[in-house]
Amino acid sequence: MKMRSIWALFRKDFLDGLHNYQVLLMVCTPVVLSLIFSNLFKEPKEKALLPKVGVIASPQQPLLKQFTAEDTGVKLVFCQTIADLETRIIEGEVGFGLVLPNQMMVGSAPVADAKLSILYPADLPPYAMERLQTNLEREIRRFLNLPTPPLPVALELRPVGGRLQNNRSFSGDLFPMLVLMAMGMVGFLGLPLSFVEEKEKRTLHALLLTPATPGELTIGKSLFWFGLIILTVLVMQLLNHRFEGDQLYFWLVTTIGSFLCIFVGLLISFFAPNQGAVNAIGTTLFMFFQLVPNLSQSSEILKTVSPVIPSTFISRGLKKAMFLDLGKVDIATDLVVLICFTLVAYLAVFLCFRHRQADL
Repeated sequence: MKMRSIWALFRKDFLDGLHNYQVLLMVCTPVVLSLIFSNLFKEPKEKALLPKVGVIASPQQPLLKQFTAEDTGVKLVFCQTIADLETRIIEGEVGFGLVLPNQMMVGSAPVADAKLSILYPADLPPYAMERLQTNLEREIRRFLNLPTPPLPVALELRPVGGRLQNNRSFSGDLFPMLVLMAMGMVGFLGLPLSFVEEKEKRTLHALLLTPATPGELTIGKSLFWFGLIILTVLVMQLLNHRFEGDQLYFWLVTTIGSFLCIFVGLLISFFAPNQGAVNAIGTTLFMFFQLVPNLSQSSEILKTVSPVIPSTFISRGLKKAMFLDLGKVDIATDLVVLICFTLVAYLAVFLCFRHRQADL
């Protein structure tokens, strides 16, 4: 066995690997994901899983000192207005909300006619609401040094979310994620593989020699894959009977998101020399496309990164259209941002087709 031969082979593979971006992507992807997950779950498990409670009150409110993570097992999130608190509850950023009366902010003495409001999701089970009310009454009695009922403050229970959350289930919550997966698989993998196959067979060269404009080429190469995504989502809806929520906004988000994924897939096609490169690039992008929006509420780092990931707005728009009261949440901003991402991707594809035609 000659060590010199072994070293020569190792050196060749090492240099080839440094110049092969597919290998670099395969190495970098798990490293980046490990950083995301290590920061995501850096806190101790018992603290990371603590429920969040939205509060409208001064941070110096003496009663809030009773609601520490050690005593009650909750995290406090301060809100400015009732509308903001309701939106956070509906969108799942906090589990429920407390609105403390102004009279209780000056001290611990009982005050007549004081009212404490508890806002909770409409789909919260009754036993969970009873437990919440019992724990809250106990903490108020401890704060006011009252060993027995009645309380000197009235408790108001107010459900938030309305009828749109009444039939919400775990399987329903997964549906937007599956729609997002269908868009990503067709856009990031299916379309680029087909496009690169045309490049390898040199049929794309003949297409670029036709009098078709870059805009016509872009739309023409997108229509079949757009129809495939729409058909896939429609079949998913029919088989799973998922027609709840605002269907107009659901399909609007689906349409814009589908075109965005298709245009990104075309960009992958231009830069991928072969089908192996498509798998390397497309799979990497698909993983971030799928993971970031679904984990963005679990980590401050992901929450910071998520606005630059277009799939965040697709996922958020789908969930709002299906489950949330659009009179209390803003879906227009998500649509505007999504349209901007799509137009940028379309312009990039248009310029790529134009550049390829100019080179012929």
